[in-house]
Amino acid sequence: MTSIAIKYRVQVDASSFEPSPWTWAIYEAKRELPIMQSTATFISRASANAAGKQALAKLRLEQERSASRDRASI
Repeated sequence: MTSIAIKYRVQVDASSFEPSPWTWAIYEAKRELPIMQSTATFISRASANAAGKQALAKLRLEQERSASRDRASI
């Protein structure tokens, strides 16, 4: 059985001119709409980026666990 790695990217944008304007979104390769995005705003680009990368790591871990369960049920 071959596993295909899905490529993702974390994109950080300024959503407004508020005290905490930064948000993150996770995009799957070649998709225009995000598959996941922050509901919170962040005071800096760096903190939004760190939170987005943490969310991406959690997403990948959940996908790995799901794939492991799928393989175990075969």
